[in-house]
Amino acid sequence: MPKNLKTILIVGGLVTAVIAAAVIFVIDNTIPSNPKGTVGSSAGNLNNGGYFLEIDGKVFFSNTLDNYSLYSMDPDETHAKQITSMYVDSICGAGKYVYFNLDSTKSAGPGGGFGAVAKFYGVYRCKTNGKKQECLHRELVKKLQLIDNDLYYLVTVGNNAGLNRISTKGHDPELFSKESIDPSCVSDGRIYFTGLEYDRGLHVMDPSRSAASQKLLDGTVFFPIVENDTVYYLDGSNNYRLTRNSIYGGNAVILSPDRVDCFNISPVGIFYATSQEGDRALKLIDNSGNIRTIFEGVFNSLCVTSKYLYFRSYDTGVTYHYPLDGSGPVSPFQPVK
Repeated sequence: MPKNLKTILIVGGLVTAVIAAAVIFVIDNTIPSNPKGTVGSSAGNLNNGGYFLEIDGKVFFSNTLDNYSLYSMDPDETHAKQITSMYVDSICGAGKYVYFNLDSTKSAGPGGGFGAVAKFYGVYRCKTNGKKQECLHRELVKKLQLIDNDLYYLVTVGNNAGLNRISTKGHDPELFSKESIDPSCVSDGRIYFTGLEYDRGLHVMDPSRSAASQKLLDGTVFFPIVENDTVYYLDGSNNYRLTRNSIYGGNAVILSPDRVDCFNISPVGIFYATSQEGDRALKLIDNSGNIRTIFEGVFNSLCVTSKYLYFRSYDTGVTYHYPLDGSGPVSPFQPVK
């Protein structure tokens, strides 16, 4: 083979390898667009802190046994893997990416405290394999939700107080509305929320159109979960009873006589926690409307995956789990790396 031809082939091969590597790098670091109708997490989970999320064959969770750090595991709770070393909540995601609120000031361990506040807080993103962790925007966030290709997050203090928005690529952060809007409950691209500026009724906003909102229901509607045209909520005007109604109004249906602290909807029914005197327990309203006690105590942070209900003890902070199929009792959740 002629020497110059050999040189050309070698150089050509190197150029091809460099181009291929560049293409792979660009593809690997490009945030793909989500299909229209994408929602990052269920209203029920985000209303309860957003401590668990199941996507892409994995469950992502805030591990109370390890500084409330972000972990991933299989839905059957095997193969637990640490992703962050600091507190996370409002976990949501789509495709190959997870988004979450990270706040080192809430971490109890070595990574937290005042010394870390300048660096570690805000809206974060990483791939579902835990790689490519990146802060998209530094802001003290209360609630976070993904809608299509934008992240909406509630800020309660400072110049950006209100509902904020940033793209999943980390571009164009903006104060979308000065109204204190919790973006947790999304249905058909619209945000349903409790009005806090002038009343406590159920309001709705279509963020793809404008920041304007309108009231749907009067009363005191807390922690709404909208499914199709039905809203489930705690009626603050009626001793916080779990209630169902049409989003267009009508005859509200009381689902439980108990005063309810928090609730979540699952395939097997509605779980709720009550701390009323003499009857402090986690309960289930099954799909036939029957109510039964699952576990006694005072609980919060009810989050649902495909296989389990997860919840926390108000008194001790211990996280428990309960199999949705009823195949086992309530027990402490102790993920192992």
